[in-house]
Amino acid sequence: MIIEWNGEGLPPVGCECEAKMPGALGEPWGWRRVKVAISGMVKAENECLVYDVESTRPAWTDEFRPIRSEAQLKREEAIAAMRNFATNYNSAVVIHAIEQVYDSIAAGKIPHVTLK
Repeated sequence: MIIEWNGEGLPPVGCECEAKMPGALGEPWGWRRVKVAISGMVKAENECLVYDVESTRPAWTDEFRPIRSEAQLKREEAIAAMRNFATNYNSAVVIHAIEQVYDSIAAGKIPHVTLK
């Protein structure tokens, strides 16, 4: 049985989603695909105990998002590649402009440029 979650509130027990959690020992925190084991409890109302679906490593965390679609993953990958070309201009304005350019291409608003 697949347990759906729309991203509002805490994800329910048994749900697979993404959570920001630590990587292997000494690695920075990042988004990982997880399964929720405990969702909120006394004195930890905003946290869930999750298990990384690849490594089964557990973590208590409070940052979650629904699993991204293939289109969302491709968008993030393309934006990251464009940001690498703009390393000298890594401001919030430039990042926002890159996101707008990508979305315009995806919407077909830029002639002769398409996404695969």
